[in-house]
Amino acid sequence: MKPTPFNRHILVSKEETETENKSLVLVPEEYKEQEPFAMVRVITASQDCSRQWSGGDRLIVPIHTIETLSYGAEKYSLVLENHVLMGFCDKTKK
Repeated sequence: MKPTPFNRHILVSKEETETENKSLVLVPEEYKEQEPFAMVRVITASQDCSRQWSGGDRLIVPIHTIETLSYGAEKYSLVLENHVLMGFCDKTKK
């Protein structure tokens, strides 16, 4: 079964950018300082989006706007089109 986003949502995969900062102060293992923005890669987009998003396009979105759905053993990350701040799209695509 192929997942299909609706209502102007974009199905994305988060790109991991783990930058480990060595701290002189001991902090709990659970504490991780998060960046306010994330780079994501488009898997597919809803047909009612105002822009034609292509699979593989990279987008920058606020980290708190990424919604994660769990269904069965699968996890899906979705972003509402309005939350896209910037994109890195292939120039050769029209």
